[in-house]
Amino acid sequence: MNFSIRTLSKVLVLLTCAMPAVAQASISTTQPTDSLAADSVKELDEVVVMARRELIKSDGAKLTYDVEHDPSAGTNTVMEMLRKVPMVSVDGEDNIKVKGQSNFKIYVNGKPDPMLSGDPKAVLKAMPASSIKRIEVITDPGAKYEAEGTGGILNIITTTKQSLEGYSGNLRGGFGNGYYSGSGYIRAKVRNVTVAARLNGYNGSILRSHNRRRSEREDLGDDLNHFYRSDGQSLSKFTYWQGGIDLSWEPDTLNLFTLSANYSKNSTRQTTSQFISMSSVDEVLQWSYNRTFHSHYQRMGVSANASYQHTFPGSKQHTLTLTYQFDYGRTPNDNDQRTGDYHNFPGSHDPFRLHTTHNYYGTHTFQADYVLPLFGEKHTLETGAKAVIRPSRESEWTLSSPDGVDYTDDSAIRLTQNNDVYAAYLSYSVKFGKISGRAGVRYEHTRLGIDYHRLVNTGDYKDFEQKLNDWVPNASLTYNITDGSNLRASYSMRIWRPGVGQLNPFVNDLTYGELDYGNPDLKSQKRHNVELKYSNYGGKLGGELSVGYSQSDNQITDFQFLQDGILHSTYANVGHNKSFDIGAWGEYEIISGMTFSAWVGATYEDYRAKTLDNAKAHGWQTTVNLNYGYQMPWKLQFYAWGGLWTPWIDLQSKGSDTGYYYGMSITRSFLPGDKLRIGINANNFLEGRYHGGYTTTGPGFRYAYSYDYRTWSVGIYLAYNFGSLRSDVRKTRSSVRNDDISSGSSNKSGGN
Repeated sequence: MNFSIRTLSKVLVLLTCAMPAVAQASISTTQPTDSLAADSVKELDEVVVMARRELIKSDGAKLTYDVEHDPSAGTNTVMEMLRKVPMVSVDGEDNIKVKGQSNFKIYVNGKPDPMLSGDPKAVLKAMPASSIKRIEVITDPGAKYEAEGTGGILNIITTTKQSLEGYSGNLRGGFGNGYYSGSGYIRAKVRNVTVAARLNGYNGSILRSHNRRRSEREDLGDDLNHFYRSDGQSLSKFTYWQGGIDLSWEPDTLNLFTLSANYSKNSTRQTTSQFISMSSVDEVLQWSYNRTFHSHYQRMGVSANASYQHTFPGSKQHTLTLTYQFDYGRTPNDNDQRTGDYHNFPGSHDPFRLHTTHNYYGTHTFQADYVLPLFGEKHTLETGAKAVIRPSRESEWTLSSPDGVDYTDDSAIRLTQNNDVYAAYLSYSVKFGKISGRAGVRYEHTRLGIDYHRLVNTGDYKDFEQKLNDWVPNASLTYNITDGSNLRASYSMRIWRPGVGQLNPFVNDLTYGELDYGNPDLKSQKRHNVELKYSNYGGKLGGELSVGYSQSDNQITDFQFLQDGILHSTYANVGHNKSFDIGAWGEYEIISGMTFSAWVGATYEDYRAKTLDNAKAHGWQTTVNLNYGYQMPWKLQFYAWGGLWTPWIDLQSKGSDTGYYYGMSITRSFLPGDKLRIGINANNFLEGRYHGGYTTTGPGFRYAYSYDYRTWSVGIYLAYNFGSLRSDVRKTRSSVRNDDISSGSSNKSGGN
């Protein structure tokens, strides 16, 4: 890297130590009151230990980052905020991991968002952090949560509720190098009806992102080595819009009706130019050609939700919740590929190929949840059932000539994905003095399949169907040592189902010398997790220390192999993975109004394979997040952050570089009640571009991928609050969470 770790450490030291001198002249400052405790979803009869600080809190099973009170949220995106969250790591290409695992689920307000099911990285990079309240990291989901996601759950909360009544609204706007964004939120209450509406927008077309990428493949033959190279650069722009309305009606204290509707749309336009060549071992050029991609990717999603919650007389915890949700989405994707400037090229010389993909899906979800407190609410029984029905999930790929006529020697395919899930769960929690425990089990029946409707010269692809039956247990035991500390032990099993991209055997041959296809014989991956965690939030120093062990014997692995000079990429249940992780998070109050926090996580990964010449890989991956905050006089707030991650490890691949990030922000409040706030922030301001990549090795080949792109950013924002309403639309205790679909993408894929 051009920017060394030593330099990064100096930056963090300067940012951390720059402000204490100012603090000595400070008059008394007051920390904002943490207003989120009231709407935090708590596991009934569990011992809950909350952090004393305003930004981070934890109850052992869930860690919460309070984005709303982070001064940098005004100009940062949600992706940038994720870099600050303990147990979460984001690498140079915006690939996200939770406790070292890439197989996790992302919710918005406790339920899936159609925008995040397709390309979450692009959406999170465009979603303004000012539009969300907090980020929850759920590493120990109970039986009421879906079993999908071996790394746990990231839940992005955009709503909150408080105690008073009235009306209120919020307007925000910001701009920086390469983007501008805006958001608005308004809510009102009339008698026992509360309504809220929101709108968020982001446009990254002011200064388009410029990325450079290079890939090299070395084929190791018995006679001569061959080198395949691809050098390219891309320009892209991105727009994102999201809006929604929520409504709640309380006819009395025992009944609650809620309605919500959401609409979201994003659009990405990208131009990529490549020079592709093959050379002999002595660097003599054998053939070459140029290729240009013009792509336009869109994603639109609509969802509607209706819920009814009944609270039985005698206990506020005794509830029955009935929910119905409908989701619809479509993703038209047009790729215009042009090739030319051929030099001894042995493949097709088609000057123009249009690759078009259209995906449509509709989902009906029915869910019932019942909570029964027993024996003076010392015991709690939770049970429920759920059905996810997807009557149509269609995808279509076509290859066309300039005049729109299908190539006779190319392919066109249309398919329908069948992916229905039926589930039921039972959970029991109990508390005896300082000891509390929870045990539960969830059963899920899944029907996976693909129906091929039309084929044109694509080979003999047959319809297929799989039926999966998974029993998913979990248990936890917590000992409350003092009022501010506890010790928690937990076991959980999580699964990861194959997605349509991993199952579909359709062969993608758009790159000469490479074939990419799925495997319809894939089975669900099962992962067993054991964790021991100690939490202490007393005095000026608070934090957590955890150790864990995980094992998966049928891991879904994306792998590559060389056959007849062609590099094949596919998936199989060939991986055995064992991992040991240790994590520590702490926060220290230096002086009144000044805090420093740090997260250090290290995971040892051990990968083995049944095939691939008994491939294996092992090593440590480490993540460090540092945060510094100071509430200064004159209504000024200063915040600095930074961190790093070591190269990741997979069965055949390994990251090439240690990555890093850093930034700072300063905000000031104006007007009575701090209704007006102005802020500015800067990220990676000492370096213009980031360099990274990875290397994949296998029998007979070595593949290296590298990239670099602009990382620095500077932004300014303005926010204005009006009105006095402190009551938001009420939500039922249970909500729909559909997390059973995998995109089938590799964690080695690049970001936008």
